[in-house]
Amino acid sequence: MKTQWHQHRLFKSGYGEFPYIIIKVGHALYMQIPIHFLKESEEVDVKKHPGTQVRNVKEKVLEESRESQIFLLQDEILATTEFVLRKIRSTKPQKNLEACLVLGKKQALYFRDGRFTPQVYIPTGATLLDQMGNIIGMNVEHYKPFEINLFSRLWIQLEREIFPYFCSVWRVI
Repeated sequence: MKTQWHQHRLFKSGYGEFPYIIIKVGHALYMQIPIHFLKESEEVDVKKHPGTQVRNVKEKVLEESRESQIFLLQDEILATTEFVLRKIRSTKPQKNLEACLVLGKKQALYFRDGRFTPQVYIPTGATLLDQMGNIIGMNVEHYKPFEINLFSRLWIQLEREIFPYFCSVWRVI
């Protein structure tokens, strides 16, 4: 996926991966709040896991594909999203808070008028901000392209399976 001259894509670590929350903060201006899954007793590292977290996820669930994790944790993801939206409304009272819980490329729950409505389309385009107000995307999808996600998955697999093997081989040599 190429970026055109009128597009800008600079996803920071932790951003651009499903699931995430999108908050409308202005006309054609959105903020992304990533949702991370933390294993049991894992400490929150805001640099590694910006946004919010679903905590105490069983190791077995974390070994599944990301799509399976989202399916298995959908109740926890929704509860976390509701908590975040309540927190936003309590700190910045808005008459019409508009948000969207994005679970996949064609799966979203839009929040309007205090209710979630399922849809098969997700927010895209406009200007996308991180939680600090920095621009991370303009006129692009709000998620990382497939190629980047595939590379990340391969890298994680290398770290889990191949690097330990090489480390044990180096110890023997």
